[in-house]
Amino acid sequence: MRHDPPATPADRVTGASARLVAETAPLGLVALRSDGSWVFANAAVARLLGYSDPEALMRVPVWRLHRHPEVALDILRERLGSGELSDVRIELQRRDGNPVQVRIHARALALGTGELLIVGSVEDLTRPMVEQEESAHAEKMEAVARFAAGVAHDYNNLLTSIIGEARQLLSEGGAEGSVHASATAILTAARTASRLTQRLLVFAKSEVVRTEILDLAQAIRGLEGSMAGLLPEDVNVIWRVDADTGFVRIAPRHLEHIIANLVTNARDAMPAGGAVVVETGRTWAPDDTDGIDFHPPVLPGEYASFAIGDRGVGMNREVRRRIFDPFFTTKRVGEGAGLGLTTVYALVQRAGGHIAVMSAPAYGTVARVLLPLCPPVEGAALPAKAAPKPRESRRPVVLVVDDDAAVRNVMVRSLARAGCEVLEAPDALAAQAMVRGRQGPLDLMVTDVMMPRVKGTELARWLRAVRPDTAILLVSGYLDSAQIQAWVDEDPDVFLSKPFEPAELVERAHARLRTRGFGLGAARPADFR
Repeated sequence: MRHDPPATPADRVTGASARLVAETAPLGLVALRSDGSWVFANAAVARLLGYSDPEALMRVPVWRLHRHPEVALDILRERLGSGELSDVRIELQRRDGNPVQVRIHARALALGTGELLIVGSVEDLTRPMVEQEESAHAEKMEAVARFAAGVAHDYNNLLTSIIGEARQLLSEGGAEGSVHASATAILTAARTASRLTQRLLVFAKSEVVRTEILDLAQAIRGLEGSMAGLLPEDVNVIWRVDADTGFVRIAPRHLEHIIANLVTNARDAMPAGGAVVVETGRTWAPDDTDGIDFHPPVLPGEYASFAIGDRGVGMNREVRRRIFDPFFTTKRVGEGAGLGLTTVYALVQRAGGHIAVMSAPAYGTVARVLLPLCPPVEGAALPAKAAPKPRESRRPVVLVVDDDAAVRNVMVRSLARAGCEVLEAPDALAAQAMVRGRQGPLDLMVTDVMMPRVKGTELARWLRAVRPDTAILLVSGYLDSAQIQAWVDEDPDVFLSKPFEPAELVERAHARLRTRGFGLGAARPADFR
């Protein structure tokens, strides 16, 4: 009979040290008997599976940690037949019911008593997988955004020419008859398409805007009337607005778009009626945000916040995971483009904010937005307006530059009808050659931004240098914010977004030419309506 020597003090110290190392190791470590009962678990594996301490974890049978315990046991028996488990990836279930992907390395050890002991490590794969998924998702969103911006550019050019030609039909066809009805229907469809391309540009972060410092509580209170118009009689809004919510920097129409979209979603989630709650306040991170999945993740600090909640049908985990994906919708075909929450996410991000959507089936949904606080605006002196030049008696000379012939034709015709002498060029190089060879006046240049070889912003900078007295108006359906935003910050009226009505072009040209002493009184914007 074999007799093991008694343990020495050194053996006992070594054993205690080894156990301490195992208990405090950052990697999950476990030991199980061959029947699956617990021998040991350290704090790391307990945290990984959502338990407060190893003792709480070890009170749970091992088989309950797997959604399909018979599959897990089969894998373990098969792999451990060779005495070792290496790089086995399985899905376990956390205490809260959520899945966690893990990688297991284990070895079967035969004890002197004849008992089999299984010892191994449990490594969390969920975090690296989530980070990898988030990176892939960000790349996908960037690619889709570039594609969306390109599509919006092409459609905005088409819509500009469609709107212009429809207006031409209306001006020539009289106030009645089939031509008038058809042209009106074309304009209605074009405006609807224009709203869609505008949402594409917002999603692509290619929209030029002017932000303002707003009292968030006051701004949201100011939307009560417009939000009421979105709701049927059986849905009411409960406003819980804290006057001390704070000041934020955001474009006012972006804030309205965010609120309107979230309120509309809440309405749609309650087909039988109910209440939408709009609440504002201040939020401290991480104290008030712990455990809430904000996008993007929240940095520590104080934020102005608002939340919109309902007690509607709610969403399951799979739907929540995809709600910000472009073109994803749970509505029936024809009821939604799948850009609503995608656009909201883009606008919140653009304001430097964060958004979280918490929801569960039959319990409703709460969307919560955090925006960085900023100091209130103190009374600032407005810049003095330059005195207008003496009124010119001649016709203003306007150069129109656009590589799209149909759009260029609409702009040339509209400005000529308004009393301008119009020159035209198909691209920036042709425009430069025309300017160099012209001896007479040039009062305004209207140029597209996205053109081959030389962009409109580069042409505008060149014209400023060679003809500083010439006014400039940039137009585009593809808004490269980095290029155009600096111009808009300097001069809010320098940019006109496609698609536009002929009257809008004339009105903006009138504003640009007025400082040069011209008026376009011969043709009013109303002449094009």
